Amino acid sequence: MIGIEIVASVDRENAIFLTGETAYVVVTLRNTVQIGNSLAWGCVQLHCDQILGKEEKQKPSDSVTALPHGKTALYSSKPMIIFCDIKLNSGEVLEYSGSFEIPTNLPPSFKGSFVKYSWYITVAVQHVDAPFKLLQLPLRVLNFNIPIELPLNTAGNPFLAQNYKHPPVLDFARTAIDETTSARHHKYFKINNGTDSFATVALFKNIFKLGDDITCRLTFDQKPNLRCTVVTIRLETIEEDLQNDKNVPNVTIHFVKYIVTMFMQDCHCILSIPGNAIPAFTTDAVCLRWRLHFDFLVSNGSPIDQNTTACSTIKKELQCEKIPWDHYIQVHACNPFNVNLACSNSISSVIENV
Repeated sequence: MIGIEIVASVDRENAIFLTGETAYVVVTLRNTVQIGNSLAWGCVQLHCDQILGKEEKQKPSDSVTALPHGKTALYSSKPMIIFCDIKLNSGEVLEYSGSFEIPTNLPPSFKGSFVKYSWYITVAVQHVDAPFKLLQLPLRVLNFNIPIELPLNTAGNPFLAQNYKHPPVLDFARTAIDETTSARHHKYFKINNGTDSFATVALFKNIFKLGDDITCRLTFDQKPNLRCTVVTIRLETIEEDLQNDKNVPNVTIHFVKYIVTMFMQDCHCILSIPGNAIPAFTTDAVCLRWRLHFDFLVSNGSPIDQNTTACSTIKKELQCEKIPWDHYIQVHACNPFNVNLACSNSISSVIENV
């Protein structure tokens, strides 16, 4: 009999978590028909799936199932039975809850060119003498790979207060992220064309978190025969396929800065890391890294044309050389509540009638 509305929700807006955190799920049942209704059992379970991309298409045959060819279950928690043999009167509402600890050694939610990692909670219910039905509540998980020391579990120790609750893992993670990404280490890089240097790039730190601003300073050498005219800076992620070396790494551009530096001695540049992006991570299938890509357009001479009339004009034609330079940076996760500000399309609950 169809007539029970099931609402599955988590305790976090937009369902965003860090690895190592505990996700709490609440399942609400409401009888929407005018007579009594019953369910035989219900359970919840946490899953992480891997789906490989760019798979070779195979010809359909009778021996091949309809399941996705590249889909693999990386993690499935033990099924948690939340109710058995219940009956709901007309309009009655029952609520059940459960919790899952997200393992720290698994990849984050990621949708790339070579692989996709998806996290979700399934809610399974069954009427008596009827097939069971599934609800899927998608989660967004960010990898947290900074080592932290958590307090020991003192439950059952008679010499300690039993009503003391340890701070959540998120508090320790937030402190570790702030301490790691707040350190400043100035680095200076001389840029040259193989023979002569023409610019210096100064970076104030190399470790960031999602939502941070990357600030760099460029100082140009005033040489008559070598001058930087234009600088293009791109914030990129590089996705490398570790299972097939023949695949070209996929480059995703997150931010672009274009600066005309023909008559500048120095300049500053600020690039923002998107709050809804993915931190750097590595698995057996893929490696995701962040980098700053610089393109320097360098002229072989002065762009100014000196005339006999004491007037200076810009040359109509200028021979230039493009010099690329890459600098890799570290990007960690941030507070999931801050990620929520940049993610407006996520959901924290699903509803279905069974």
